[in-house]
Amino acid sequence: MVRDIDTSQGQVIRADHLFHVTLKYTRTGDVVKHIIKRLLNSLEYTISEILEKKNVKDIPTIALIRADVLKKKFPKNKDIQELIKFYLYLKKIDKGKYVSKEEYRKGVAIVVDEEDINIPRLRELLGKAKEFVRFADDF
Repeated sequence: MVRDIDTSQGQVIRADHLFHVTLKYTRTGDVVKHIIKRLLNSLEYTISEILEKKNVKDIPTIALIRADVLKKKFPKNKDIQELIKFYLYLKKIDKGKYVSKEEYRKGVAIVVDEEDINIPRLRELLGKAKEFVRFADDF
C-alpha cells in the first residue's frame, strides 16, 4: 500500500487521522471542514488514477472536467457513476456556506445547505471514500 501524501490513499489516511485524533481533541467546525476537504482530495486523486489506468489521453487539469470525462467514458458502470455523484456531493458541501454547531462539544457539526454534517455522518462519508479508493485500486 502506497502511503505517499499525493495519492488517494495518502489523503484518506490523513482524513482518518483528522477524524480519529484531531477531531477528538478539538471538536471544531473547521476540523470537520478539513476532513471533507481531504476526502474531496482523495476522490480527485482516485478519479485521476482511474483515468491513468485506463490510458485516457489528454487528462484535463481541472478536477470537475476530469470527473465529467470519467463519467462519459464509463456511462454504464454503476460504481463510477456513484463515485462521481459522491464527488459532486462533497464538492457541494465544500463550496457551500457553513455554520458550526455545538463546537467544543460531543455533538460538533457543521450545517451546510440545511444538512447537518455531524460525527456519525462524517464516519459514513469517510467509509464511503475508503470504499471508492479500494475500488480504484482494483479497477
